[in-house]
Amino acid sequence: MYCGNSPESWVRGSATLDPSSGFLSLTVQLETDSTSAGPKGRVVSALKDASGKTIATASSGEIGTGGKSPGWAAIRNYTGHATSDPGTASRVTSIYLDAQCTWSLDRLFNIGMAPSMTRLRSPSQSVHFEPQ
Repeated sequence: MYCGNSPESWVRGSATLDPSSGFLSLTVQLETDSTSAGPKGRVVSALKDASGKTIATASSGEIGTGGKSPGWAAIRNYTGHATSDPGTASRVTSIYLDAQCTWSLDRLFNIGMAPSMTRLRSPSQSVHFEPQ
């Protein structure tokens, strides 16, 4: 999802599910072209059965990144995991993702200037899986 040009940034996501074990991997990708700020966002997924009915949802926590170093765009990936009931996971035939831009993070070259600025939650700590 394109977040806009102030800063020029994107939030993307991907997910994989092992139907036999119920192991879900959810990745949030953040990209910025700005040296002074980057995007904040999250990914929400709907796991659907063969009829298109949502049988479970999974979402990352909000994650953010600051600006890039001079040069090319900065693309940063954050991956988290969750486990579902294998019975539910074996019925999943498709995963629909919604990448959401929630704000931006002002941080020159992604260097934290204060302790509160460095406390960003990693999706590995906050992926939530919920059967429907």
